[in-house]
Amino acid sequence: MRTTIIAGLVAAGLGMGCGGADVGAQGDLAVREDSVELICAIAYSLEYYADASHSGAPVGAQQCECFSPLRRTGTVTPYAVYVWGPVDCQGPQG
Repeated sequence: MRTTIIAGLVAAGLGMGCGGADVGAQGDLAVREDSVELICAIAYSLEYYADASHSGAPVGAQQCECFSPLRRTGTVTPYAVYVWGPVDCQGPQG
């Protein structure tokens, strides 16, 4: 009798989910993007251009200041030019 009651409670718990993960709420991990803030250890400023000739106005920019978050604007391309830097950031002394 006792075994039947315990088995019934276990079956009922499993039927209700019993705290298990809801796979539908997890979402598609292949397209999930978590925001990670990158902190700079090197200070620099880049400008991105549309082509290798670096002619015309920049189409994007990236800037890092010591121990601050990386900032990007516009479009990132393979055609980057340093505006200033890179400068190695010195860590806390001590």
